[in-house]
Amino acid sequence: MWFGLLAMVASHAEEPRPPRPSDSELLEAVISESPRGRVLSVDFSDAPRDGGRIGCGLIDIDGVVEPFSTLTAWRGPPTVTVRLVGQPAPPVKPPHWSISAVVPTRTESDQDAETSRSARNQDAVQRKLALMVCRDLQPPEGSVWTTELEPHPDPARDAEIKRLAKRTTDALFGDRD
Repeated sequence: MWFGLLAMVASHAEEPRPPRPSDSELLEAVISESPRGRVLSVDFSDAPRDGGRIGCGLIDIDGVVEPFSTLTAWRGPPTVTVRLVGQPAPPVKPPHWSISAVVPTRTESDQDAETSRSARNQDAVQRKLALMVCRDLQPPEGSVWTTELEPHPDPARDAEIKRLAKRTTDALFGDRD
């Protein structure tokens, strides 16, 4: 089976942007990601590019203080569209403001050990992402923010996971060894 790719450069006249979402809309995104949470503090700042806004703060989720980040960014029209030959063109989203929030969900799973480990790892990834955006956030006294993934309990499976992760990283960024 043969697939072909076609790249087209789109030329769009830039229309006036609608107003940027408000800080309270950014906080709504945080609460929608963690409905059990209560925002303790938040600081907003303008993003370095495109008129966006970044919010960094602390949220209490079931008695545990966690970091969060939220941001809005302008998504303009795509400059390059990739199509498979013989396939219909994908729909093009009009320019818009996007809002995202990164919050550990603190999902506790009593189903089995693997599901619990997976939920803790997901929280660790969310924490790490929030702290990458909000470098000044520090855990309150007595809190520990784990940002490292727990290894798989089966050493053979853990080694396979690490091998696949390295292969993917090397494919994306080149061999770093």
